Amino acid sequence: MKLLVADDHELISGGVISFYTKHFPDTYVVSAKNKSELIYQLNETNFSVILQDLQFGKEDARKLLSLIKSIRPEIKAIILSSHIDPFSIKSAISSGYDGYISKAAPISELPIALTEVLNGNTYFSTDVKERFTEAVIKGEFTSDLIQLTEREKEVLMGIQNELSTKEIALQLHLSEKTIEAYRSNLFVKFGVKNVAGLVKQAILNGFIH
Repeated sequence: MKLLVADDHELISGGVISFYTKHFPDTYVVSAKNKSELIYQLNETNFSVILQDLQFGKEDARKLLSLIKSIRPEIKAIILSSHIDPFSIKSAISSGYDGYISKAAPISELPIALTEVLNGNTYFSTDVKERFTEAVIKGEFTSDLIQLTEREKEVLMGIQNELSTKEIALQLHLSEKTIEAYRSNLFVKFGVKNVAGLVKQAILNGFIH
């Protein structure tokens, strides 16, 4: 099997490579940390599976899959993400991904996931499956509305009011790094790359006026 790990966090990609090198030495596994490296690797090797970070640097994986498939039509693609909210899960699967694994899942789930998708099935890590089931029970998948936490809503309002990261951090008594993380979450949930796109989508979805 040939595996490509597309993630801009070296700790994640390095961990996957180390795991497969140790336990599955017959597996060819390499990483790509940005879009250029991703395209290069896809053109160089006929990969069986790609593990794709949902927020891949400035790229949204949901908008990358068509490019990936144009180079390697037969490749199986699995999202590897820290985001397990209903909208992210639903939109990723709807865009054509074959599975969704949380970065909090035990790495021992990876071989199971890869086997499942290579056999033509869809795979969700245990914690994603639990969140998915919870969302179905609560009826969250009957709506296309994006689900935001109260803190994400507060950060969104700060962005709408043209406050800087530092100003939002002071207002909410949080660190600037934490605010950046919330902003990244918002980019993922709304499927945008910048603040202008975020504000536009937030208005279209009724979060701000």
